[in-house]
Amino acid sequence: MGLCLPALPYFTDKTGETISNTIPILKYIAEKYYPDLLGNSADDKALVEKVAKEAEEANTFILQLCHGGHTDQPMEMQLVAKTKTLASFLENKEGFILSDNVSYMDFYIFEMV
Repeated sequence: MGLCLPALPYFTDKTGETISNTIPILKYIAEKYYPDLLGNSADDKALVEKVAKEAEEANTFILQLCHGGHTDQPMEMQLVAKTKTLASFLENKEGFILSDNVSYMDFYIFEMV
């Protein structure tokens, strides 16, 4: 495949460029083909990146729980605690992460939920 950091999923565009992992794939497609999905201002772009970080951490935690991450606390309590920041942010949103404008992270969040 020629990936410097092989992982699944992976995406190969029409030029032969291959990218792996979901968030880098989404960001690559947005940067290359749909720059408006990154955000229209520096503030919007920073917000999308903050959401990306929170969502990636939440998803990693969920995967760890699914693959045997055992602790003394019930799984539901751990999940609520770990995803509280992201859930609070999304709870107060109407529409998309950037209100009326869709971003590449909206696709990732939609898949998670």
